[in-house]
Amino acid sequence: MIGLALPALVVGLRGADHNMLIELLWLLAMTVIGFLLLLPVKGMTRLGGVVMIALYGGFVLLHLLWAVV
Repeated sequence: MIGLALPALVVGLRGADHNMLIELLWLLAMTVIGFLLLLPVKGMTRLGGVVMIALYGGFVLLHLLWAVV
């Protein structure tokens, strides 16, 4: 999976503008945080789920506010 996604991410970043770069970094950070939240237990806890939902809500808010500015 990484062998397909990582090259596409790197090639896609060359033509990306600043807004898209911030969004891609945010989503990449969310992915890493999601994996880290899965490490301690065999599944995500309720608190981990709330954290992921809050991060996604922040991403949507960032996307909407960035379009306005």
